[in-house]
Amino acid sequence: MVLDMYEQNHRDNDRLRFENELKKIKLGLEHDTIFYTPADAELPLEIERIWLDQIQQFEDEFKKCKRILIYDKIGRPDFRKVSQIPDQEIELELDRLLKILFQKKILVIFIYDVDVREMYRIITEDLFTVEIDDTDIEGILCRIVYEK
Repeated sequence: MVLDMYEQNHRDNDRLRFENELKKIKLGLEHDTIFYTPADAELPLEIERIWLDQIQQFEDEFKKCKRILIYDKIGRPDFRKVSQIPDQEIELELDRLLKILFQKKILVIFIYDVDVREMYRIITEDLFTVEIDDTDIEGILCRIVYEK
């Protein structure tokens, strides 16, 4: 009984190892992907299978994606010109836009100190006109880093 379970487990591992190698070959042929595994690396076969499936999903999604304006990607929300927003409301408006962006997996990062009004202006006047890849892949965010 124990020997049968051991043999079954060994056959399952061989099958999974073979399937993973096939996935690597397919990814290499379809997307010019090259895999390098250091000799001392020991990734569990099931984890490797999941990782390879995620790579395949990403590559497939990326291959068929088109370019889209950030403003279109987030659903063309209403917004006011920065000059029309009173000081006491600007922070709320910025938060609203940042939440809308984040819901669509777009994260805007300012690496320098920028005041709230200028952040709002940059997003509505500059970033809304930027084209990005129109993808929707689980766990992937579009990070936009703004630097002066």
